[in-house]
Amino acid sequence: DDQEPLPKAKQVGGTNPVIIKGNFLYDSKTGSRFFAKGVAYNPRNMVFDKALMKKGNCTPGEPIAGKLDYGADPSAENLEDTWKEALNAIAVLGANTVRLYNIDPEISHKKFMDYAASLGLYVIIPLTRHDWGYLPAGSPSPHCYTDDVDGYGNVGTNLLISAKMIVKEFSQY
Repeated sequence: DDQEPLPKAKQVGGTNPVIIKGNFLYDSKTGSRFFAKGVAYNPRNMVFDKALMKKGNCTPGEPIAGKLDYGADPSAENLEDTWKEALNAIAVLGANTVRLYNIDPEISHKKFMDYAASLGLYVIIPLTRHDWGYLPAGSPSPHCYTDDVDGYGNVGTNLLISAKMIVKEFSQY
């Protein structure tokens, strides 16, 4: 591997709460307008063959942590080596926000959230996830919220249960 490692991102110690005033976001401590600059973080195959990339071929390589299933939680503690490197790169690039997908509210996210905050990164959490809390395609609103789906149950009930679990897990951060 002939690529130099990224520098370590500056540790800032945390993030200030962001508040809404009218149509705008503000830093609650400084009063300054808050502008989210970030990326969607949903790694499924994060390692590419760098030699091929230099030739314009972005064929995926084998990720260090293995390929993630579609519904896997990318912020899980067992993937710490992967997300620490990614969060560092995101912070070094100058972003202040990362958006997650497919989180599992039944596991701890303390390490991920603490590390993101230490780099000054805000985290946007979805209230839906792969296996729970989706709205079925082909079912127009408002019926999609009351539909019963074979093998899944009532969409609205499951969406509400899942969202409450997600809020409970992440409201501590």
